[in-house]
Amino acid sequence: MAVPIAGWANEPFQVTRRKSVQYCVRVGTKCFYQQGNETFSEGEDEKVVVVNVAYLEQHVPFVRDRLKRAGIRLAHLLNSTLGQ
Repeated sequence: MAVPIAGWANEPFQVTRRKSVQYCVRVGTKCFYQQGNETFSEGEDEKVVVVNVAYLEQHVPFVRDRLKRAGIRLAHLLNSTLGQ
């Protein structure tokens, strides 16, 4: 496999840092929960990401690709572990 298993877990994290995903606000190299607030605190308003048609059209192809890769990686891992 080209990417070690530990790298698999880091790939989705890198995606969360993209502005288009709206998961965080980039401040330098950090990923803030919202502008001026690095982490979510109990009692404050939760951030809401509107998942509309435009959002889905932008991100569904990427999600499908990630799921396909996950299936291939899992198959390889099972074949390597259990034999063919």
